[in-house]
Amino acid sequence: GYLQTRGVILPNRLRDPEDQGEVVRLIKQELRRGLAYKGEPIPPKRLGWRIKTKPKDYSTDKRLLSLFLDRPMRTFMERLMFVVHSIVAEKLPVGPFTPEQQDELWKLFDRMGAAYKAQNMEQKRPELEKQAEKLRLFPPEAASALKPSYILLQGETGTGKTIIADWVKRQLQDSYGKGRELDLVHISTVNLAENLLETELFGSVYGAWTDAASRPGKLLLGRGQVIFLDEIGDMPLGAQAKLLVYLDTMSFTPDNWPFRRPIYSPAYLIAATNKDLEKEMRRRRFRSDLYYRFRHRLRLPPLCERRGDLRTLIDFVLQDPQVNPDLRVKAISLGALDRLESYDFPGNFRELEDRLSQAVFRAWREGRSEIAERDIEL
Repeated sequence: GYLQTRGVILPNRLRDPEDQGEVVRLIKQELRRGLAYKGEPIPPKRLGWRIKTKPKDYSTDKRLLSLFLDRPMRTFMERLMFVVHSIVAEKLPVGPFTPEQQDELWKLFDRMGAAYKAQNMEQKRPELEKQAEKLRLFPPEAASALKPSYILLQGETGTGKTIIADWVKRQLQDSYGKGRELDLVHISTVNLAENLLETELFGSVYGAWTDAASRPGKLLLGRGQVIFLDEIGDMPLGAQAKLLVYLDTMSFTPDNWPFRRPIYSPAYLIAATNKDLEKEMRRRRFRSDLYYRFRHRLRLPPLCERRGDLRTLIDFVLQDPQVNPDLRVKAISLGALDRLESYDFPGNFRELEDRLSQAVFRAWREGRSEIAERDIEL
């Protein structure tokens, strides 16, 4: 049997490696037959898209990962499928907050801040603690034994780490069914001072430092969801230490938290970075114990290592209505393809989209419905 995704077939269930290789070879042959146009100009009727997508579905289809046929990305996909299969079996012990519970959570933090301002926290603490218990904020017994595996995505800028994280979220969503909605909670560590980053992650209560506000952090708001921690390699060492505790216990303590018990907030966590974390560890900029807390560490290959996928990706990008509005361009010349294939694309997929968008504009400006070699500026 095959896994079929909107008309695109992946041989992920074939046991025999030779059979897998043969299926991949045949798919590539068909894809390239539709792309290997000869000569310039090319008749507009030679559209020949082999991977079809409706314009309104492009943003969704882009995340199907069904275009990765060459060995580097195929190897990555095999590992990713294995990782997802193992994580899907790890159900979280606590679900997401309902909208009503989120409102109560924000009110609880406001009340804690008001108690500190009025200097009557000692009198208010028992009442506030009962409200926190009602929201199940404190760790249950044996909570440390119930924690999911964590994923670390490493790859250059533009290789698609966010797309992969979103795809993993959707696989987890499918495993829960329609009864539970999962969100991808995006947290970026870039250009944030350490105290602001810790507030973003863990939250804070009034009085933690000058001008500190009372607010829950995204690790709490994302309880039971999928947390995407982007650019973890830029995280300060102090915040790394707190994150390490969270990964071990799924618990954390916001600054100026008035209770003895920490907050318990289990979630699926995917981290991403474009840095070489092994080098960062040698330079003592990244904690090795945090690095090894990520059981699943995956590297996305850059576009320059995926030559066999390039024509397929070009075919796919040219169906993006933002790149090729109304399919103004119907074909691309072999010379243009050769020029693109000779380039390393340091900006990876994002740069490929930009180069093709510019080429479409140049062809359209000259009244042509095909991309010629001269339209490709590198």
